[in-house]
Amino acid sequence: MRGDTVSASDEITITPPQEVLDTETNFYYKMDDITSSVISDENGDNDGTIVNSATQETFGTTGYALTFDADSLQYVRLGYGKLTTETFENVSVGLWVKTDSQSSQALVSFGETEFYTLGMGLHYTGTPDGGIGLHINTDAGVFYLVAEQNYADNEWHLIIFTYDSGTLKLYIDGFLFATYETGSSYIGSSTADRYGMLGVESDATSAAGTADSYFFTGMITKPFEIYRTLPSEEVAALYQEGEEL
Repeated sequence: MRGDTVSASDEITITPPQEVLDTETNFYYKMDDITSSVISDENGDNDGTIVNSATQETFGTTGYALTFDADSLQYVRLGYGKLTTETFENVSVGLWVKTDSQSSQALVSFGETEFYTLGMGLHYTGTPDGGIGLHINTDAGVFYLVAEQNYADNEWHLIIFTYDSGTLKLYIDGFLFATYETGSSYIGSSTADRYGMLGVESDATSAAGTADSYFFTGMITKPFEIYRTLPSEEVAALYQEGEEL
């Protein structure tokens, strides 16, 4: 089932910037601490591993990002996986992204049909080129949420989705873009374990598993996952903190 495509909502009231990505995050990569091919996890032990030499870049005065080239099959293996026995009722996932590629490409993935994939131009979700597409697998079935506007404009965009016991929300650049009631209770898979990947769709059943398809071309910074639902005020604060990108 596909969620309705809607226009952006009214502007969210922005609270003062705050540190919202606390020690609860499953992974959080600022991309500022990379040794050899290992990306340091800001708040834990889930360091990422760069595959095929994606490169660290600087921007502004203090910013760092990772640059991916789909033709070189570059991606990042996240430091952990989700098992068939695992379910979660609350999650927030986000990242800053900059690209001008109109290809179908995954941004962060724990499997196409197992847990979730967030991407751009993913045609299997009905997303047009440059649009943002989200795919989740729940106890009530598979759901898609699509933003059809072209965000592959070579500008930085903050993309965040939240899931709260069936309520799915998509935020783009600090705005609540869409809300969809899935009628589900949790995200989970009963078909296969999946280990996470950044910049490609994951088909990995182990930490050293292989990528699947939909490689990304562009820049990514500050990707995160946390097992709680970020409220709109915290989403807005994250966007405000990154407006200098």
